[in-house]
Amino acid sequence: MTSEHILLATGGVLGIIMLVLSAMVTRQRYLLRVSLGDGGGTPVHEPLRVAMRAQANFAEYVPLILLLLGGLTLAGADSRLILGLSVVLVIARIAHPIGMYRPAPNPLRAGGIILTWCVLLVASFAAILYAL
Repeated sequence: MTSEHILLATGGVLGIIMLVLSAMVTRQRYLLRVSLGDGGGTPVHEPLRVAMRAQANFAEYVPLILLLLGGLTLAGADSRLILGLSVVLVIARIAHPIGMYRPAPNPLRAGGIILTWCVLLVASFAAILYAL
């Protein structure tokens, strides 16, 4: 499997995850009858806030990481690097929102974000090295 195919498959899987997270926000908005914002911060709106933050956290990290993986692919990085980072990223981005729905602290949420940061760090350093 080439780096391009790995990157494309990773983007596809992450796109589906984003769609699921978005649907979870929409579901909470429907159930709580909140069309905009988080409902005013009352405890009854906590499920909406959790869904919104799970989606937002995904949106904060995934685009930049995919951009870095795309750049590494274009620069000719080894497909094993792209595959390794992609697998860890997908696992992290599944674990994190699952953990957000569990009482804090929990290892899924923490592990998900730590793995996401690790992928971001490795991809960033690799991008710098390939650029030099």
